[in-house]
Amino acid sequence: MEMSEYIFNLTTYFANFCGLLCALFLFLRYKSGNRSRLFLAITLGLQSVVILINFFINAVNTETVNTVLQVNKINLGLLAVLMLYLYPIEVMRPRWLNIKHTLLLLSPFILLVVGIAIVKPHFRTLSSFSDIIQYSGEPNVLFRILIMSVFIPFSFLLYYFPYNWSKTNINYQWIRTYAIGIQGIAALYMALMFTGNIYVLIAHRIYCGIFALIITYQELYIRLYSTHGNHILPETNQNIYLPKDLTKSPLWEKFILSIEKTQIWHNPDLTLITLASMLGTNRTTLSKLIQEAGYDGFYSMINSYRIKDFINIIENQEINGIHETFFAVGFRSKATAIRYFRLETGIAPSEYLQKVLLNKR
Repeated sequence: MEMSEYIFNLTTYFANFCGLLCALFLFLRYKSGNRSRLFLAITLGLQSVVILINFFINAVNTETVNTVLQVNKINLGLLAVLMLYLYPIEVMRPRWLNIKHTLLLLSPFILLVVGIAIVKPHFRTLSSFSDIIQYSGEPNVLFRILIMSVFIPFSFLLYYFPYNWSKTNINYQWIRTYAIGIQGIAALYMALMFTGNIYVLIAHRIYCGIFALIITYQELYIRLYSTHGNHILPETNQNIYLPKDLTKSPLWEKFILSIEKTQIWHNPDLTLITLASMLGTNRTTLSKLIQEAGYDGFYSMINSYRIKDFINIIENQEINGIHETFFAVGFRSKATAIRYFRLETGIAPSEYLQKVLLNKR
C-alpha cells in the first residue's frame, strides 16, 4: 500500500470517528425544545455514514476512484452542503424549520435528482481536469460544471438569513464563523470533484473531522442553550432609568419608552446607529443625549440596562446559571458582563447571588 493511500485510510477513519462521536454526544445531550442539537447530530451522523459507505464502495469498485465530476458524488455533495444549514438556521430562528421550509431548503438537490431520473442523460466519464477542459463544450459536462458552481454561493446563504436575536443567544461573529466553515468544506469538495487528487481528498477529510469537533464543542460548552424573552420582568417604575434633569426632554422620553417596551438591549448586536435609526434621529444627537444623561457612552448605558435586567431576574425568578442569564440579557462576553456588574454593584455576580438566596431563605 502506498503512503498516500495509507494516510487517506487513516484520515477517513478519523473523519468518520469524529462525526459519529460528535453525533452521539449531541444526541445524548439533546433535550426537549433544543432541536438545534438534534439537527446537528443528524447531519454529522448521516454524513459520516455516507462517507463510510462511499469508502467501502470505492474499495470494491476501483474503477470509480480515478474519475472526476461523478454525478452521484455531485448529488451527495450538494445534499451535504444543504444539510449543513439545518443546524445554524434552527439556532438563528428556532422552530422556523418545518416540513415546508425544509423541503424548500433541500429543493435544489431534490430537483437535480428528479430531473436526472426523468431525463436520464448520458454522462461522459472524465478522469482528469484536462478531460473537463477538453469536453467542456458538451452539454453533459457543462451541466456538471454549472451544478458545481453553485456550491460556493450556497455557502454565503447564512450571511443573508435574518435571525431572531430575541430568541437566540448567538451573534454575527458566530454566524460568520460557521459560514466560513461551510465555505471551506464547499471549496475543498469542489477542488476534489475537479481534480480527483488524493491529497485534496485527505485535506477534505481532515477538515470535516476538525469542523465537526469544533462545532460540537461550541454547541455543548460555549453556546449555552437559552431563549431570550422567556423571563417576565417584575413591574418597575417606567422612569427608573430616567435622570431628573432630562425628564422633560421629548427625545429622551421617547428613547426610554421605546427601549423599555422592546427590551432591545437583549439584542447582542445592537449598535448606536441601529438605535438612532429606530428613534428617527442621528448617532451624534443620540450620543450627546446619552452623555448628558450621565453615561460614559452608548455601551455603558446599554450594559447598565443589561445589568439591571440581570438583577431583576435573579432577584425574582429561578435561574439555570449566572452565565446563561448574562447571555439572556444580551451580553456575549463573560468578562464584559462581570466587569460591568462590578461597576454597578461593587461585588461579583456570585456574591450577589448568594446574598439574594440568603434573603429568600
